[in-house]
Amino acid sequence: EQHGVPYRLGGTRDVRVTFNPYRNAEGEADGYVALLQDITVQRRLEVAVKRQAEFEQHLIGIVSHDLRNPLSAIQLGVSAMARREDLDERSRKSVTRIQNAAERATRMVKDLLDFTQARLGGGIRIERRPADLHELTRGVVDEVEAAYP
Repeated sequence: EQHGVPYRLGGTRDVRVTFNPYRNAEGEADGYVALLQDITVQRRLEVAVKRQAEFEQHLIGIVSHDLRNPLSAIQLGVSAMARREDLDERSRKSVTRIQNAAERATRMVKDLLDFTQARLGGGIRIERRPADLHELTRGVVDEVEAAYP
């Protein structure tokens, strides 16, 4: 109350309360002083940011999941093309680039799904396996060269 009139903040508020000891001449705590800080706006912003991040993670998960089917169709089609014996060298290189790109896109989708699962609290499963760094790099260079001769 202020001068006998009730003081109202209006609605629900989030408040941070800090208690500091009030010490007497001997240094003993005679009481406490309470400091109140209104953090309602800060909390609302935190909640809004958290909701936005969760929405984005769900959206990434949905899009990643939905990309798996067309990528599988691409991989099946290019695998059938790669088995053909009547392909010239240029066509064979194109098919190989498409296969490598589809495999990389599939791995990216898997990584996005893992990332989404980790962000939403499920953790990430780790699978170690050997890889040929030179072969991987050569595939990326071939794709870039094909796109930008």
